[in-house]
Formats: sequence, structure tokens, C-alpha cells
Amino acid sequence: MKGIKRNKKWMVMDVLVLSIAHVTTHFLLLEYNAKTFWISYITLLIAFITMSQLSHFYYRDMRTMPSHQLLIHVLSITAALSIPTFLVVGNLVAGIVFTTIAITLIWCSRAAIQWQIPKVQPQENRIRTIVIGAGEAGRLVVQRLKNHSSYQIIGFVDDDYQKIGYEIHQIPVLSEIKLLPSTVAKLQVEQILIAIPSLSKERLAKIMQLCVTTGLKTRIVPSLEEMLIHNVAINKVRDINIDDLLGRDEVTLDEEALRSTVTKRTVLVTGAGGSIGSEICRQLANLQPDQLILLGHGENSIYAIYEELKSSTSIPLVKVIADIRDESAINDVMAQYQPHIVYHAAAHKHVPLMEDNARESVKNNVFGTKIVATAAKRHAVERFVLISSDKAVDPPNIMGATKRIAEMVIQQLALTGTTKFAIVRFGNVLGSRGSVIPLFQQQITRGGPITITDERMTRYFMTIPEASRLVLQASALTEGGEVFVLDMGEPVKIIELAKSLIHLSGLSASAIEIKVTGMRAGEKLHESLQGTHEKILRKAFNKIYVMRTPCCEPAYLTTFFHEVWHVPETQLKAYILDFANAEPAMAKRSEGGVT
Repeated sequence: MKGIKRNKKWMVMDVLVLSIAHVTTHFLLLEYNAKTFWISYITLLIAFITMSQLSHFYYRDMRTMPSHQLLIHVLSITAALSIPTFLVVGNLVAGIVFTTIAITLIWCSRAAIQWQIPKVQPQENRIRTIVIGAGEAGRLVVQRLKNHSSYQIIGFVDDDYQKIGYEIHQIPVLSEIKLLPSTVAKLQVEQILIAIPSLSKERLAKIMQLCVTTGLKTRIVPSLEEMLIHNVAINKVRDINIDDLLGRDEVTLDEEALRSTVTKRTVLVTGAGGSIGSEICRQLANLQPDQLILLGHGENSIYAIYEELKSSTSIPLVKVIADIRDESAINDVMAQYQPHIVYHAAAHKHVPLMEDNARESVKNNVFGTKIVATAAKRHAVERFVLISSDKAVDPPNIMGATKRIAEMVIQQLALTGTTKFAIVRFGNVLGSRGSVIPLFQQQITRGGPITITDERMTRYFMTIPEASRLVLQASALTEGGEVFVLDMGEPVKIIELAKSLIHLSGLSASAIEIKVTGMRAGEKLHESLQGTHEKILRKAFNKIYVMRTPCCEPAYLTTFFHEVWHVPETQLKAYILDFANAEPAMAKRSEGGVT
């Protein structure tokens, strides 16, 4: 490779060391016999060459190898070379002497090699940085950053063992990535830079977890997508974030199906100023709808997403401040704009708050959904998508229970009419206003403690853009009545998430206390994506599944709508939870999510 030189002095050193051990042993303990001497010597060299080739020189990482591994390495080499050599000589005492001399000399040579680790002197106002990735991207990054006033590049680490010992622009490739913790400790590194833009999200997440264990600030070069699509320069490094640690690959959508569904259509998004609603609007803007209606109750959030989109798209944008519980206002919006598609993202989602405000949760999540969905059906909207939650699965809390009842409302409306109703259910999204991430970040900023309710607690997480893309894809897939469930990957332990955020903030684990406060009312230890009486029917698309979910009889819902207003406040929570978790008689339907 251009600009890279192979360092062979380690191999020469080993040949010299073994030769000294062999000659010394032979002349001290054995009568000189040219034939025996040369046969044993040639055997030794053959064993050495064989070992070095089969093990790819075995000691390729020794410049940064931890001491205990170095000892095992020396003993292994000596044993591998002593046994075949002295099977030829046939003298046990000579074998022991050779082994002792070889161990001593090889250990000294390894110590000398480790002593040769570049003693790069700290430079004022420059951060000692090690680069992960000795490929083309790493070479380019180092070339551009080598003389940068902020960086002092110490060396590379790379998983390609054949690169160990090379130099790139006079900067050495020191070790494999797995030895990163010991390497940065030996070299007093202050910062890690990941320079492998082609890494899969899963592999990147594993490398980042390794970086987190070092406690060092970690930065990363742009991904291939950022460089190719968004023209981001390779030297525009950024801090890693919690999204990177999640390790979820980007979703590839059926763009043709999406465009045939959305392009040149009028689309209405409720809760358009929220975390999910605003991201759905961003994704929709790229699909060129005929008109995008931004509906929300909070004027500031609607104004913010409107201003953001206005600067990046030419599609007509309509700002509507309205309460989804205002039936007259919602019907007026439907009549005036005649949307083809409605994404209903407006909801109260904060679990502890809804435990204390059960009636408000019913008003917004149940009746608000009923009002918007009924108005959509009345005005012949083509597609209606309810954004639901994994907390609707066997719900133990008010937020989840009201989302499950909202699902029942949509399932009932889907049984008749031309509007294609669908439900999309997923777990927590990183960075949303009600998620645990912003809370942890605030607590870290204040110096702690971080509060978690139980060390065993896990949650499913996905990024806001991924969730929004899959919602759009589900809307293109629906034939009416489906409950779509998104593949959330593996659950994440909340305590590990907290520790990762501490490290990402450039602090050690001991710097911020993690305090366990005990589970709150309505909390689950672990979330589930499938309920007791539910079954996955089929995979509809990558990371999208169709769930068979019970649908209650119409009279059952009607009873709820009448009774809930008259239930005393002291009994309301129990009433809502009992209703959402009951096993009502099933209405029959042949396909989709309703049976």
C-alpha cells in the first residue's frame, strides 16, 4: 500500500535471539557434532517459520500487549520451538537450558519492543488522539488532521492483523481494535477517533461500547451516507451519541410504494410539533405531497416545525392550531382541506403524569382519537394511521390502557367504510421529549445523581427517524384494519444506558452517582411487543410485522363511552385498566389485524 512500509525488525530479532540460545546451549552442554548442530538448528528455523506463518507472526500486537498476555505469548513461542528442536537432540538437560535461555532472551526482546512504543511528547493545546481504522478513510483523515492545531495523532488500531507494524504517513498501526483499552492506557491517549465510515451500525455499536469502557472522549468521521448524499467532508468529525450506541442499521424503504401513496396527496399530521409528529413531517416533505397540514395544540412547537420545513421545502404548508378533542374544529379542518392521509401522532404519552391525570388521558388519547378518526371516516379520508405504543400491550398503567382503548376504537372503525385504518405500535424512541434520555442528560449536567427505578429494568428503543420511516412504510402497506408492530431489536438495560450517557459526557463511571429509587406506580420491569391474546400473523416488510389483535364488540366500546364519565375519581384508574385488559367477545374479520 502506498505510503506504508513493513517493519521486519521483529522477525530478525527473533531469529537472532533463537540462534544465540541454540549456539549457547549446544556448546555448553553437548559435544560438538556438526551434523547434530545443523540438523537441530535447521529444525529450529523450520519450526519458527511454520509458527510465524500459521499464527500470522503471533506477536503482531506485542507493542501494546498487556503484561499477562505478553508472558503467555513468550511461553507459547518458547514451547512451540523447544519441543521439535530437542526431539532431534534428545537431551533433556539441554532442552531445559535452551528453554530457560530462550525465555529470558525473548522476554528481554519483547520488553525492548514495548519500550520502542513511540514516546510522542504532548504538544500544547493538542489532544493526543488514536484513530480506529487504518484503511483508506483513516489515511485520508490523518492526512488532513495531522497538522490540525487541535489533534496530535498518536497511532492507529485496526482489525486487519496484516497492517500491524506498518506506518501510515509516519504514524504506526499499533494493535488490533480489541486491545484498544490497554493501548490507550500505555500511550496516555486523550481522545479516540473512529475512521471507518463503511461500518455496519451493529459493528459500530460494538466498537463504541469498547470506546466507552476506556472513559475517553470519542469522535467519529461521517458515514458513507452522510458523505455521498449530504456531501459532508470526511474530516468533519463529530461526537458520538446515544443513537450510535443503539446499533440499528438504517431502514431501506420501498420508495416507489411511498411515493405512489403520498406524492401529490394532501396529508394531515396531528401532533405535528411533537417528537414523532415533527419527524413524520420531515420525512413526508421529501415525498412531495401536494399539501402538508401541520396540526397541533401547542403554538410554539407548530411554529417551530413550520419554520424549519419552510426553509427546506417548497411544498405548501398549512399551520393549524386545534385541540383534537374539539369535534367541531376537527370536522372543519377535514371539510376544508380534504386530506387523503391522516397520521394521528397527537397523544399524552408521559406514563407517571397520566397516572395522576387519568381522566385527562381518557379525554385526549381515547376521545381525541375517536373524534379525529370518525371525522376522517366521515370525510372519506383514504388512509388513517394511529401511532400507538408498546405500552398498550397488557397495559398496567393509564397511558398504556388509554392507547389500547384508542386501538379498539380504530379497529371498530376499520370494520366498515372505505377508509383504510391502520395502527402502528412501537416502543421508546431516543431523544423524544418524554423519554429517559433527556432526563439523564439533565441530571448529568447538574452533577448527578442519575435516578433509575430498578437496576433490572429494560426497554425497547429505536431512533425517531427510524420509527417515523417505518410508520410511513406501514401506511403504504395497509389494506385496512392491521395492527403493525415494529421490530425494536433487543431490549436495553436502563442502567447500562445511564452508564453509557455518563461516558459519552466525557466523565468516568464514578463521577456521577446512579441512584435506584424504586419502581413507580404503573411501571413495568420489562416491556413486551406482543400481548397475551395476540399473535404475529406475518412479516409485511423489513422490520414491520402484522399482529392479530382482539377486537371488542361495538356494544362493549359504547358502554365504555357512556360509563367512563360517571365513574368516581377514586375508581377511575381501576375501571380503565380493567376495561383495557378484559377479554371481550371477538368480532370476526378474515384478514389484517382484526379477528
